[in-house]
Amino acid sequence: MIKFRLRSGRWESIHRGAGAAISYETAAELHGLIDKGKVIGPVHVTVPHERRVTAVEGVSLHRSDRSLEAMQGHAYPPRTRIEETVLDLTQTAKTFDDICGWVTRAFARDLTDGTRLREAMKARKKLRWRADLHELIVAADGGDHSVLEFRYHSDVERAHGLPEPRRQVPFTGPGARRGRRDRVYGDYPWWSS
Repeated sequence: MIKFRLRSGRWESIHRGAGAAISYETAAELHGLIDKGKVIGPVHVTVPHERRVTAVEGVSLHRSDRSLEAMQGHAYPPRTRIEETVLDLTQTAKTFDDICGWVTRAFARDLTDGTRLREAMKARKKLRWRADLHELIVAADGGDHSVLEFRYHSDVERAHGLPEPRRQVPFTGPGARRGRRDRVYGDYPWWSS
């Protein structure tokens, strides 16, 4: 696809690759973690730490000792694996809710799971929010697939000793519409969301 677009003139090679991979928000969009067209701002690119590359306008350049290890194999254009992308985004997050949003969205969209995300965490010596990330992975594995669901579980259910619900329960609605209920309280059918 890339070779065709370069030959046809649709795309133009502006800079040499230099072992670069698309990362952060740009990779998140390619992975489907961010909806198409929602990313505004520079293209994020990660290069090996030892490479000497000059940043250009419209590109946010990141350097990493693990850039080659973090790359997704056989992806075009080259990009960081989804787990690495999620962790990168959590490292630039300003609030706990921002971190929660990245982790729970990755689980809700079936882009990763707890095992793969924990493995990616182990590979990083430095990782802000490490304890919080472990807590969020447990919650997302358990069915908290948004910041609101996480907050509801911690601030309402757990804080007030409410019964443990079943989470992300599949259902079929009118017109054979399929979905998931965030919470189902078995003995309290009127109290399910």
